[in-house]
Amino acid sequence: MQKSARLYLGCPVWACAAWRGKLFPATTRAADFLAHYATCFNAVEGNSSFYALPSAAQVSNWRDATPESFRFCFKFPRRISHELQLRNTENETLQFLQRLSILGPRLGPIMLQLGPKFAPEHLPDLAQYIKTLSPEFRYAVEVRHADFFTDAHAESTLNTLLESNEINRCHFDAQALHRSPAEDDSTRQAQERKPNPARRAQRTAIAPIVRLIGPNNATIESMQAELGFWSEAITSWINAGANAYCFTHTPDDQFAPQIARLLHKALQRQCPDIPALSAAVTHFSSGDTQQMTLF
Repeated sequence: MQKSARLYLGCPVWACAAWRGKLFPATTRAADFLAHYATCFNAVEGNSSFYALPSAAQVSNWRDATPESFRFCFKFPRRISHELQLRNTENETLQFLQRLSILGPRLGPIMLQLGPKFAPEHLPDLAQYIKTLSPEFRYAVEVRHADFFTDAHAESTLNTLLESNEINRCHFDAQALHRSPAEDDSTRQAQERKPNPARRAQRTAIAPIVRLIGPNNATIESMQAELGFWSEAITSWINAGANAYCFTHTPDDQFAPQIARLLHKALQRQCPDIPALSAAVTHFSSGDTQQMTLF
């Protein structure tokens, strides 16, 4: 692993009450969730910004609760990506980026999640939008329209656009989630909401992202294909000098650290130089609350 390259591993949220007594000490206050989370993982996926712009005070508090080595990867607001479809978004984009700039070096790639209606014929809108983005920040784009995964020309055009602008591709992998029939309501709802695109691992810039969605109570056996594929892909990214970001999801956020632990274990076989996980994550399934420095 190149010394300049890093693995950033985390979950979709930092505040999950079910983590008390497992990932966090049992007496952890909600106000202290982020500070404790940052002793377990070195990155988090910021889904909340997709639904609402955080206040400047909130962003400042998030900055102050985390070490400088921590990374937040927030999503562009759905107002920009889904409602306005990247058109006439100057004011919304400026306000959003100015708000996130409070994080300083803690701000990782900002994720632009495009909806299922954003088809290859809309790529000119993406190209135009990219031109308006400040070069001060790093960005990642996630596509969901089926044609980007079944039409080789469309996907090649997308990748060329991203690469030429040094924009990362954000990969969404929900195959493990959809592999088996739902056994609980949260899984049933997740299967209904989340797409199941073909698996990809192209690196178009220096900070690729994978969002890995698995089942509740995942095991090595239930995610063998995903763990093998992504441990190889992430290792190749790191060996090429890229900072690899990986966020593990489950229908119930409470199980996300379990998949992070499984992925990290698979990565250690491919890339033994990656830093150890914290004891809280390593012993997550047993409820051990001992904590130690990570990364």
